[in-house]
Amino acid sequence: MLRDITSFRRIASLFALAVLAATAVACGAREDPFIQNRGLPTPTSPPVVGAVNTPGANQLLAESVAVVRLAQWNDKRVQFENALAGYIMVWGYDYRVDIVNGEPNDYQAGLAGNVVDVVMEADEKWVSENGAAAKDLGPFSSVQNGTRIAMVSGMETRYADRATFLSKVSPSEDKIVEISGTISAGRIGIKPEVAAMVYLKNNEAEWTPWVPAEIAGKVKQAMADGKTSLVNRICIPSGANGVGTGSVSSLCN
Repeated sequence: MLRDITSFRRIASLFALAVLAATAVACGAREDPFIQNRGLPTPTSPPVVGAVNTPGANQLLAESVAVVRLAQWNDKRVQFENALAGYIMVWGYDYRVDIVNGEPNDYQAGLAGNVVDVVMEADEKWVSENGAAAKDLGPFSSVQNGTRIAMVSGMETRYADRATFLSKVSPSEDKIVEISGTISAGRIGIKPEVAAMVYLKNNEAEWTPWVPAEIAGKVKQAMADGKTSLVNRICIPSGANGVGTGSVSSLCN
């Protein structure tokens, strides 16, 4: 009987030791980060609020000089002219260009109501009768065709470089007709920006006198870099890169 009790106590002691050993191993596994994270992906840090990505080919972090709102309607000629002037203003003068789509006669109320800034094909008679709303910058084409480049009055003094450039624009009429005729819709169609670049690349002697040499150089560099868009920056709030107050810039609206 005594032998049985002794054997029982020995077995119980061994069992208790086994339980303690198992508990120690389990606790060690929970406390050891290498064992705990084995086979799991390494956690990543949360993104930093206000961080700015490195700008790409069509991105700048600085704000543009100003916004140019160009009136546009369903007309290939107007689309080409906007893209041509827009490309030079974006990549040469560092303006931001917004295309305001509407109907052919919407620009009249748009100029008067400060909804658009520039119209490439405004009716000559209307412009001459509405000097309080629009400044006449001359014809876009080298041929007088009854239309004028109209800029909202007062802007020609605030942004003299833009007004001077637009007053000198004068591509030959045959090139306007030929190149604007290549614009087509659809995923594989030729977009106005592409048509504008075709003109710029093939008619350097014609357009470079419209702008200072420095501006022409910037435009040619943009084409060499393959920039085909009228977007040359990402719109970010002021201060998002650690500078300024953090208020949203008016150019981001």
